[in-house]
Amino acid sequence: FCVKYDVSTLPNHEAMQLFNQHAFKKEAPNDLFMNLSSEVVNHDKGLPLALKVWGSLLHNKGLSRWERTVIKIKKTSSLDIVEKLKISYDALESEEQKIFLDLACFFRGYTKKEVVQILESCDFEVEYGLDVLIDKSLVFISKIDRIEIHDLMQDMGRYVVKLQKDSGEPSRLWNAEDFNEVMVNNMGSMTVEAIWFTYFEQICFNKEAMKNMKRLRILYIANGRLNRSSSSHSPIDLKYITRGSIECLPNNLRWVFWNNYPWESLPKNFEPQRLVHLSLRGSLLHDLWTKRKVQFIH
Repeated sequence: FCVKYDVSTLPNHEAMQLFNQHAFKKEAPNDLFMNLSSEVVNHDKGLPLALKVWGSLLHNKGLSRWERTVIKIKKTSSLDIVEKLKISYDALESEEQKIFLDLACFFRGYTKKEVVQILESCDFEVEYGLDVLIDKSLVFISKIDRIEIHDLMQDMGRYVVKLQKDSGEPSRLWNAEDFNEVMVNNMGSMTVEAIWFTYFEQICFNKEAMKNMKRLRILYIANGRLNRSSSSHSPIDLKYITRGSIECLPNNLRWVFWNNYPWESLPKNFEPQRLVHLSLRGSLLHDLWTKRKVQFIH
């Protein structure tokens, strides 16, 4: 027995019809609720499952209840909807889940070419995985060849990672605040697979936390305050933006981008045999390695 949820998007007039069928059991809304119905449909952006759930939620409710509920819908991503959308994620194979979470957490709006290059470095069958995700309407490719994800689908992906974090096993970090929390509290674990964020305030490092991230495959750390066009910065500038030391980096890393890297060398025990991309633009780096430790770098 299999329950299949439709998560493709609808044009606005069909979205309105679907919502009305569940809210009023007919295709046209009652005049009293017409504006509120439009607000819900416009917020939903054509996602059928959300329209069905929200319409059912508002069925046979009075005007004041509608007004309160619509305000809540517009203010939040609706955890109930996100939880219901998660069934489409649960049905994916393990590698497809990993690809989807990477897209939802990091790569919305990036070109398909960029994303394929990064994820292929992780030994993923990216083209096949993307075809599966597109077929299931979890992601789509825009006319200018960029990865796009519906707002609620992105919320669902990040909700999955939040559940992992709540159990002490986050797989991805995408903001500086969460990264600092992991570092300060030494919460790094084998479960962390990818880190991708831009920061504007000081960030912290913990030797043991980084040491524990043995499955880390992607590391992207960008400083948003220093001028990216500048090829170098003073030692004072770069050392001020970090606290702690970088005495360990996981050898499983495949893709590293770290503009304004603030130390003069990489960790001595960093021997990333599978690394295919290393970018340390604008860094203080004096020495890369004393001997060749990687097979190839682009």
